[in-house]
Order: sequence, then C-alpha cells, then structure tokens
Amino acid sequence: MFFILYILLIIVGFLFRNIKHYDLLVFLFLGLIVFVQTDIPDFNNYKMVYDVIGAGRNYLSTGIGWLYLCKFGNLLHLNYRVFKTIFSLMAFMTINSTLQHFVTDYRKKRYFWLLYLIFPFLLDCIQFRFLVASALFICSTRFFAEENIKNFLKGMLFVLLAASIHSSFIFYLLLIPFLQNKKIQRFVPFILTLCVIFLFLTFFQKELIIQFFSHFISGGKITRYFYSSGAAGFLGFIAYCGILILNFFMIRNLTIKILNNCNENTKEYRFVKFMEYLNLATLFLIPFLRFDVNFIRLARPIWILNYIMLLVSYVYDVKYTSFLKIKLNYNVVIVLLAIFENLVFFSAVSFDAFQQLLF
Repeated sequence: MFFILYILLIIVGFLFRNIKHYDLLVFLFLGLIVFVQTDIPDFNNYKMVYDVIGAGRNYLSTGIGWLYLCKFGNLLHLNYRVFKTIFSLMAFMTINSTLQHFVTDYRKKRYFWLLYLIFPFLLDCIQFRFLVASALFICSTRFFAEENIKNFLKGMLFVLLAASIHSSFIFYLLLIPFLQNKKIQRFVPFILTLCVIFLFLTFFQKELIIQFFSHFISGGKITRYFYSSGAAGFLGFIAYCGILILNFFMIRNLTIKILNNCNENTKEYRFVKFMEYLNLATLFLIPFLRFDVNFIRLARPIWILNYIMLLVSYVYDVKYTSFLKIKLNYNVVIVLLAIFENLVFFSAVSFDAFQQLLF
C-alpha cells in the first residue's frame, strides 16, 4: 500500500504543477508511514534507548541533546511510536520554514517536496535521529547567510544542537567557521590539495588519523565510524566519490550563474554565496569514505539545501548547464541524480530496508 501511495505522490507532484498544498500531502504521508511502519532498521534499537531513558537512566552515548529530547517525550507520556511521528513532523516543518524563508511561490515549493520525496525522504523515515539533526542544521543556514556575528552565533547554536543530537554534525561544527571566511575562494586549490593528501593518508596512516579524531569523538563512536565493516570496496568508493564530485561541480556551475544575475543586496544572493562555500564541505567527505560509507550521509542536508538553491535560480532564469559541451537542463540532471543517489544510498543501508518501509 505504501509503495503505491509513494508512487502516486510523485506522479501527482510531476503532473499537477499548480497544486497548492502538496507539502501537506507529503507531511500526511510521512506521519502515516512513520507511525505504521515499525519493522524497519533502527526502530527497535531507538525504542529500547527511549524506554531506557524513560526508566531514569542517562543514556549519553546517543548524545546529550537526544537524551533530553527523549526525556521530554517520556515526560509527556508518549510511547516511542508517537514520539517518532511527532518529532519527524516537527523536523519536516523546520525544513519547510527554511524553504519558506527563501521561496514563497507554492509551485516552486511543490517541486522542492517532489525532489525530496525522490531523495532522501525514504532514508529520513528510517534514520530518524539524523533527520532531526539535519532539520536543525538546515535551519542554521538562514543565519549563516546573513554574514554578521550575531547571526553567525545563532547559526552555530543550531549546529551545536544538531551535533548534540547526532555526533556526526561535529564535522560541520569544526568546518563552518572556516567556510565563513570571506576570502575562502583563494583557498579552494589549497582545500582540494588537503583532500588529496588526506585521502592518501587514509591508505598509509589510518591509525594516525583515528588518533586525531579520538580527541573529538568518544571511543565507542570511533570504533563504529573508523573500524566498522561499512568501508566501501574499490568500486563502491569510486561510485560514492563520483556522486560527491558530480554534485559539487554541477552546483558550483549553478551558483556562479545565479550570482552573476542576482542582486547582491538580497537574502537569496547571500544564501547562494554561502552555499557556494558550504558545498566545498562535501569534498572533505571523500577521504572519510575510506573508513565507512555512512559518512556520505553528511552530504544529505547539503543536497536538500541545493534543492532550495535550484528553486532560487528560477527567478533568474538559470535553467541550463553544460557538460562536455552538451547542454543539460538542471531539472533533468537533479532528478536523475536524486534517483541514482537513492539507489546508491539504499545499497549501503540495504535494499531490505526499502522493502520493509514501503511494502
């Protein structure tokens, strides 16, 4: 049943361009699928953690922010299924508020949720804690885009909250202050060189790298992220690198075109300018894929933000890019990438998860 509803929602999004409340349909579908489908990866583990916290134990390994969120849910006497449904919907509304901040046309918002349905909606239904952290991180960008110290601190507070819920967001907590440097463009070749050196070190100095990150990440998470069996084989590593690199260069091409046509005094310009820098962060993920393919999940919130940037580009009639002198429509390229990313991500998580969620 859920598979049929999922496909119908996508078809409606493609065919009915003037539908006003498409986002509500997506929210209702999310609430339904999250509440009903419990036989999926992570559900029982997180239910156990939620119940243990409700019994009075401080389960700190999931993060201090997640601990207090679970305490709050238990304080309201919510069972885990209801807790997950409510906070999944709140995460979606937080993402929607950021979308609304930059895009007000309901037809463009419809296209955002259509893209989101294709990717990464299904993964976010499964990886609940990461969804909540992602929503907070996505919300932070409206502050970072304003380029003043007050809003920068507000943005860092949201990233800190995201990191307290899912420790992987420490990556952005460390990287964003550097990316906020207005002279970052002159460091682009240096950043790329660092990535190559770091990738080289992952082959020959793995323990040295792990020792460095052990200062920021607890022992249990070090074992999970750096010694797990989730390391990609050579072909898998190339596939994930290809996704990151292709996304980066396509979005960089898009940002340059928007910035050349956009008024510098608008919030849209400042948002796109920030996204130009933030997309550099995806290149830093490449060396980490040598340890565990799950690191690529950190690119997901950036790709969601790139959907918003695509909608901003419509105002300036930026519709086409070129690759090897071939003219390509951004809409077509991004939809195809979203479909491909879904397939690749679920190959890492397991296609069984896809079946358990929709069938």
